[in-house]
Amino acid sequence: MARNWKLTDPYPSGSTFGELLEWHLTVWGTNPAARKDKPDRPWVLRNFAAALRSGLPDGKDENGPEKTLRNWRNGTYLPDAKDERRLFELLFGINPELADWKQDLRNALDREREKKSGHRAATRVDELEACIVPRCTPFLVGRDLEVETLAAMLVAGQGSAVIVQGGPGVGKTELTKAIANVPAIISRFGLRRYFVQLEGADSTDGVRQVIARAATGNPATRFDEVMRRLCAGPTLVVLDNLETPWEPIRGRFERG
Repeated sequence: MARNWKLTDPYPSGSTFGELLEWHLTVWGTNPAARKDKPDRPWVLRNFAAALRSGLPDGKDENGPEKTLRNWRNGTYLPDAKDERRLFELLFGINPELADWKQDLRNALDREREKKSGHRAATRVDELEACIVPRCTPFLVGRDLEVETLAAMLVAGQGSAVIVQGGPGVGKTELTKAIANVPAIISRFGLRRYFVQLEGADSTDGVRQVIARAATGNPATRFDEVMRRLCAGPTLVVLDNLETPWEPIRGRFERG
C-alpha cells in the first residue's frame, strides 16, 4: 500500500514506485512547471486520472482511469510503456529541474518490474531526457522577429523543413533553441521536440545514429523504427550543425 505522506516529510528518495507516486500527486503537486523548493497545489486525483486517460488510445483502461491510478499507487500493478510515458509527461514534462526526481521514480518503477518479473530489467537510457531542448543563452538579443516568424510558421504547419543559414558564430544554434522553446511551439509539439547535435556526425550512418539517440535514447535503434516514431504525430526535429555531415559529398551519398 502507498504511504500517506505529509508535507513536512522530506523527499522520500528510494521509496517504492507507489509511495513516490503518492508523494508527487498528493503532497508536492508535481507538474511540468513545479519547483523543488516550494510545493504546488496537490493534484485532484480524478483530474489527474482524466488527464492521464486523455493521452491514451481509445479502449485503454476499460476499468476506468481512476481505478488504474489507484492500482499504481497501491502497487497492485505497474504502468506499461505507453502509460509510463504519459505519466512522466504529466508529472515532469521537460522541466530539467525535476530530472533527478524523474529518474528516482523511474528507478523505483524498474525495481518493481524486476521484482515482479524475477530478473533484472535491461539498462536503458531515459527517453524523456533525450528530447529536452536546451534553452538559449540570455545573450541572444535582437532576434525577436525571426523567432516569432519562424515559430508561427512551424505552429501553422507551413513547410516541412526550414533552413537557418549564416556564417560561423552568428547565433544559428541559439536561434533554433529559442524557437524550439517558444510556448506555442511547446504547446504544439510537447515532448515530440528533438534537438539533434550533428557536430560529430560525418557520415550517413553517423547522422542516423545521432537522430536515433535523440528520438529513442538508443543509437542502435533501426532507422525505420526511428522514422515511424517521428512520423507518429506532430514532431519538431532541430538538426544542429547540419553542414558537418552535408559537406563531405562521399559520406553524404555513400549509403543512400
